[in-house]
Amino acid sequence: MLLYFTALFSHVLYALVWVDTAFVNNDIRQLICLATIAKIIQFVLLSGLIINYTPSMFLLGPKLSIGICGQILNTSVYYKLGNVGVYYGNLFGYKIPHCTTFPFDMINHPQYTGCIMSLISIALIYPYIDVIIFCSFWSSLYVITSVIES
Repeated sequence: MLLYFTALFSHVLYALVWVDTAFVNNDIRQLICLATIAKIIQFVLLSGLIINYTPSMFLLGPKLSIGICGQILNTSVYYKLGNVGVYYGNLFGYKIPHCTTFPFDMINHPQYTGCIMSLISIALIYPYIDVIIFCSFWSSLYVITSVIES
């Protein structure tokens, strides 16, 4: 249950900031700090979920490739925008230049698409019902967040 809460926490936090940056005292550093702590907790809890399962080795290469491509998209967004750009710097008054090169020239929400691809990869490598349900839940949060931001 804590795993679901931490996944939900990040997306609720982002939505609240979209409504009003005062939620984090108009301080982007607080948002970055909260989001980073949440990501660390999410990683630890997700690792705790899958550690007890044996990975499916069937077609492991393609399954890993989906996750690697997802992380390339995710990392590319951070590289292009930096933390301030990724964490809604424009809402805090920062000038974030509009980026039209990779990965933004491929898809509308490359970071969220990359995260969803990574979650799909995890669900394919660990095809157990609780892993699949959680990865589906978390992916749906990324879809909802991308709709809110569009």
